Amino acid sequence: ETKPDASFEALLQRVEDDLAEGFPAVKAVAAQEGDRGAMRSLTWAEKVSRILKSLLTEYAQRGEAMLTDTGVYVCTICGFVSVGSEPPEICPVCKAPGRKIVKVD
Repeated sequence: ETKPDASFEALLQRVEDDLAEGFPAVKAVAAQEGDRGAMRSLTWAEKVSRILKSLLTEYAQRGEAMLTDTGVYVCTICGFVSVGSEPPEICPVCKAPGRKIVKVD
């Protein structure tokens, strides 16, 4: 059994592939089927993936300095990731209350 490449570069490539190919393909099927629930969750997932791509790109440039004296927070509902001193009061993607956004150590 071969393990998938877990390198930083491979992770960024997977996110880029999802944004370029995966989301458009799945959204087309959901739209064709008229599945509003799937469309809504795909919209959230695509937003989160775009944010992750931005964070990964910044991390590639700045490295560990990006995370110095700051926290990483994740919304347990949609996967939104925030880097900062405090989590947002409301998730900007899915509008979940702040108690659903947890700090990652």
